[in-house]
Amino acid sequence: MPRRDPGRFNQALMDLGAMICTPARPRCGACPLASHCVARSTGREESIPVRTARPTVRRLRETALVMRRGGKMLLERRGAGEWWEGMWDFPRAAARSRRANDRRLGTVAYTVTRHQVTCTVVERRASVRAATPSGSRWVAPEALDDLPLAVPARRIVKLLMRGT
Repeated sequence: MPRRDPGRFNQALMDLGAMICTPARPRCGACPLASHCVARSTGREESIPVRTARPTVRRLRETALVMRRGGKMLLERRGAGEWWEGMWDFPRAAARSRRANDRRLGTVAYTVTRHQVTCTVVERRASVRAATPSGSRWVAPEALDDLPLAVPARRIVKLLMRGT
């Protein structure tokens, strides 16, 4: 790495990899470093870098609950080790735990690393006497912008806005 202008050197290497030294059909004849290239000198320019198999995509289904009590909705803070740790989201239920009086609002989809999640969103009324679960709070719709919302929660809010 040169001491002067290392950022420019780094950009030059990235440009070389993007335009000349590509994994498929490298243009070794146009490469200013061809005389120093181990892959070219050993005839392995088509096999380096070694391509690894892409991880399989896991498809998940879940149900998000838009719990309503009065004019507020229940949000929970994602816990340690969960996706979007520390952010606010709508509670989740097992995919098949719907109740007879639940109202289906729609579906949102999102991807986390190699997981593709399809989330059915249902509305459920909560009793005024129902206890507020630990790590949760009732939030008025106008206060949603003040909270750091997880990606699924933002998509659910958009779904709710379309439905009103």
